[in-house]
Amino acid sequence: MTQRTIEDGPIAEHNYTKLFSLAPAPIAIYKGRELRHVFVNTAYSAIFNHRHILGKTVREAFPELEGQPYFEIMEKVFDTGNPYYGNETPALLDMNNDGNLSTRFYNLVYTPFRNNDNIIEGVMVFGHDVTDLVEARNKEKENNNLDLSQQKLFTAELSRKVEERTRALKELNERLELSNQDLEQFAYIASHDLQEPLRKILLFNNLVLDQPNLTDEAKKYSEKIKTAVIRLRGLIRDLLEYSQLSQKTLNFEETDLNTILKNVLTDYELLISQKEAKVHADVLPCIEAVPVQINQLFFNLIGNALKFTRRSTLPVIHISAHLLSDIPLKNFPQLQSGKDYYEITIRDNGIGFNQEYADKIFTIFQRLNEKSMFGGYGIGLALCRKIVENHSGFIYAKGHAKEGASFSFVLPCTQS
Repeated sequence: MTQRTIEDGPIAEHNYTKLFSLAPAPIAIYKGRELRHVFVNTAYSAIFNHRHILGKTVREAFPELEGQPYFEIMEKVFDTGNPYYGNETPALLDMNNDGNLSTRFYNLVYTPFRNNDNIIEGVMVFGHDVTDLVEARNKEKENNNLDLSQQKLFTAELSRKVEERTRALKELNERLELSNQDLEQFAYIASHDLQEPLRKILLFNNLVLDQPNLTDEAKKYSEKIKTAVIRLRGLIRDLLEYSQLSQKTLNFEETDLNTILKNVLTDYELLISQKEAKVHADVLPCIEAVPVQINQLFFNLIGNALKFTRRSTLPVIHISAHLLSDIPLKNFPQLQSGKDYYEITIRDNGIGFNQEYADKIFTIFQRLNEKSMFGGYGIGLALCRKIVENHSGFIYAKGHAKEGASFSFVLPCTQS
């Protein structure tokens, strides 16, 4: 990698950034309305024979695109926030930096690049060179009138290209395997090497707190250190769990959601009693699932319902489930047609949230409330979404400020 501006922490450094660099398709990030290059992967750089691009605006880097529609398209994406999708889009490019232009065809996606406050900072481009496909299709049309022997030669050439692409994909898979090994190494560091110094900091800090004649000011600062270390340990633990979700082998089995719910409510028995909460549950179905992940899903969602409560209002939580018919299924185009799905909803009467943040809350490290009022690390709902996606499902939320919230997830009855 040559340059990047994504500040997402160690997970991004070991996961997304490396995958972007390894991707066989061109990827780049342009910052500001002037669209200045701040990140390009190897495939993107190779298109232009490794022309010096980083730090330059798109107009400075690609003068040959002047008069073509791309600059205006990118500026429109930045101004409106609406992505652009181009299919087999032709572009005249100076591929060898020698002034000779050639026509290439790309499937393109220009999408706005936003910061944590959802403000557009630039534009990200994903591309795929389909020139060979377009030319092959055009050639196939031309060859419709050729004799059989010429058709066989053309078929052999296509087969050769398919074999080349297959080999390229195999090599990419091998490189991704190496990337996964790097991620596993990071997980080991996070769970061992990072935890040990934190344990020692906490130990020595406790020794300081036990010292006689410690001033009130010193006690106050030591307590702040203790709180910060405990929070950091929890953050590392949750980050580790999040990073490992996609690596674990998924062993699906018949899972009774009633048993899962019973176990979770037992875990929260003391908290439910302390808050005098009422929990009402319908009879839940049995589905094919990974029990430990579904347990984590219910644990996080019910935990949120017990955490984000209103003062002077006794918490009431309702868990319901129903089999989706064909009509509701049309509201979820991302689900597979012809399969049976259950929708499970966990509804509460807590502090709720504004519906405009319904998508944001499932993003890692996103919080809608002050951590001083409500604990947590902004990872729980991101874990929920990843678990549901592991089960080929979909999760969404509805809320009204000071009126409560509902979280619904749709899961298939079977995974086959």
